[in-house]
Amino acid sequence: MASFHFSFTVRRSDFMATIALLAHRPAGYRLLLMMLWLVIVLTILLVMSGRERIGDTLLLVLRGELPWPTYAVQAAVMAAIWFRGELVAAASGLAFRNYANAGREVFMTIDETGIKGGSPDARFCVTWDGVRHVVESPSHLVLAIAPSQGIVLPRRAVACADEYTAVRDLIARRVRARETCRRPFRRNP
Repeated sequence: MASFHFSFTVRRSDFMATIALLAHRPAGYRLLLMMLWLVIVLTILLVMSGRERIGDTLLLVLRGELPWPTYAVQAAVMAAIWFRGELVAAASGLAFRNYANAGREVFMTIDETGIKGGSPDARFCVTWDGVRHVVESPSHLVLAIAPSQGIVLPRRAVACADEYTAVRDLIARRVRARETCRRPFRRNP
């Protein structure tokens, strides 16, 4: 039975990467949210303008006949929808100093039964059933255990590329074994 052992110091970048990767949504989903927001805004403008057709309201918007703060608010909301993961990560950077494992040495073991580890003050044990999905970036591998909670494995903690591939294969095999309706790995830049 394969068993991999890691030890690393939790950096601010690890904390922020975990939050960003968990908060990040695919581009298609973000575009859908942006279109939905535009439909809602156009509907509100239609009702408020007293016009009978949506085309007339759309012309108002396109001609720039609305007060400039209307456009500024729309641009800000669109940017917030598109850059949600990055905004959440930036805000979470401020919370790092309150994080229990901030700057501490963490140990982790990944094997066929799950993930075990922790720091001198706190320990965790998660079976593969507790892993919802896995998100991978060039610098981190995050095992999501809740919508806003994950276990991070920085690539710097892995000794070599072969070991990383073996760990990744073990995780993919264990997560795929119970999750057949969706891909367990999402790649994020």
